Amino acid sequence: MIRKAEVKDLDRIMEIIKATIAEMKTYGNTQWDENYPQKNDFIGDVESGSLYVSEENGELYGFICANFVEPDEYKDIRWASDEKCLILHRMSINPKYRNQGTATKLIEFAEKTAKENGCLISFDPNLRPPLWESLELARTQMEYGFANCDILKISDNEIQFVSGKEDYDEGIQYLMDKYNIPLILLTMGADGSRAYYKGQKVEQAGFEVDTIETTGAGDTFCGSALNYILEHDLQNLSETELAEMLKISNAAAALVTTKKGALKSMPEKEEINYLIH
Repeated sequence: MIRKAEVKDLDRIMEIIKATIAEMKTYGNTQWDENYPQKNDFIGDVESGSLYVSEENGELYGFICANFVEPDEYKDIRWASDEKCLILHRMSINPKYRNQGTATKLIEFAEKTAKENGCLISFDPNLRPPLWESLELARTQMEYGFANCDILKISDNEIQFVSGKEDYDEGIQYLMDKYNIPLILLTMGADGSRAYYKGQKVEQAGFEVDTIETTGAGDTFCGSALNYILEHDLQNLSETELAEMLKISNAAAALVTTKKGALKSMPEKEEINYLIH
């Protein structure tokens, strides 16, 4: 069952965090480390009533923190839109209970909360094969996301994996026909990105930078695109706006690769504009 977390759950949550960080290190992911997240982060989540756990037979299978509160790190950002957004701050599954549907249940819970509050649903599969018992199971869960999203951000290797087609355009058309997704954003690494929207295909080249590591590039691209969409209207995006959105998102993603880490490497709007111009 999914229930609100209590203070007594924190030690077990931190055990899950410790195991998750150790696993992330094995495939070079540094987004979580010994400095974040800390127990104090979860104390605040419990006090605000925004931390939920999945519990079965007295065992914690996983947790998710979901609310409409903007993190302190983003307080100084001058957002162009004040649209209500459900934010998933932290989520992890106990390694002992992976591949049992816990993540799906937690995401479905968050999605239901978002839809009840009139939010758009975006989806980034972020496929990591080592985390899955089988790639077929990964495909099944990705298909759930495709069927329920308004905006899809997907990478070149992911579209080939899920569609079975080498040609990106054919793969995207497969998703469009099957799931009727309003907007699909395809990222192609250093080669740039494409937007597929109402029968249009718009492409923008990537930016050449001195890359240190690519952690967070996809998340930065996606976040930048979502911010642009909130500034405009998902139902009425022009070809010019799609191109501008891709250029901004490409630039932001390129810049984040020039520094170590992810969250603390997020570029300022001025940095993005400087790279573009």
